[in-house]
Amino acid sequence: MAEASVAALEAMEARITALMEAGRAHRADVSQVVSRVATARAQREKARGQFELLKLRLKVLTGVSTSQELVLIEAFAGVSPGTEVSFEQALVERGELKLARMKAGLAQTQVDAASRGLWPQVVLQGGYTLANPNERYFPASAEFNDSWDVSVVMSWVVWDFGVNLGERRVAQARARAAEHEVEHLQQMTEFAVEQTAIELENADREIVAAAESVTAARQTFEVIQQRFEEGRATATDVLTAELDVTRAAAEVVQLEAARQMALARLKRFGALSD
Repeated sequence: MAEASVAALEAMEARITALMEAGRAHRADVSQVVSRVATARAQREKARGQFELLKLRLKVLTGVSTSQELVLIEAFAGVSPGTEVSFEQALVERGELKLARMKAGLAQTQVDAASRGLWPQVVLQGGYTLANPNERYFPASAEFNDSWDVSVVMSWVVWDFGVNLGERRVAQARARAAEHEVEHLQQMTEFAVEQTAIELENADREIVAAAESVTAARQTFEVIQQRFEEGRATATDVLTAELDVTRAAAEVVQLEAARQMALARLKRFGALSD
């Protein structure tokens, strides 16, 4: 959009310069156009920087490598037909929630391990032996004999009860903290997804209205430009009309960028169903 504005102004500068040489325009008109071209070029460079920053932010949100080339189209289509924002899917697919649930599961495992140290440990053992000679046979004989045994072993270190109890309480506190973190992330995810979905809907509506403004501004610019060619409008009128077109088009681009950022956030949350 900035490139088109610069090109249009440069073409206008050439026309007004030709008109001035033919005696049909003043030097002040040329100066105004030259100043506007310089401003448009500065805005173009600023827009390029903002565009590169937008691509970097999109890469971070979508998890794309910063070294990978990212191509953005000017008119982003938004959510494709049949794609919906799913809160339930976000609660399942969001990476931060998966990690928090994993931590909560590990914390509960530590609680179970610490709890086992509070009570006696009972182990059931069994064995079967086939040997020549079999030492369990008396008197010993040079022949194969089999034997089996079953035993129950109980162990309990009473003196470590207090230590084990303290370890379990610490593990329980960590498990509760992990569960609270999961609940907090779930609430934050629901809020963030709902907020971003509203931002996406607002951007869609605003883009439609802004696009109509661009169309109207371009039509006005064309009329004034034609009147200028006929000598019925001044260079200031043309510059003002061109500025209105640039502002309207810039608003559309900003809204498109905001919509893409909203879609990228929803994708990161895992809220977009295919």
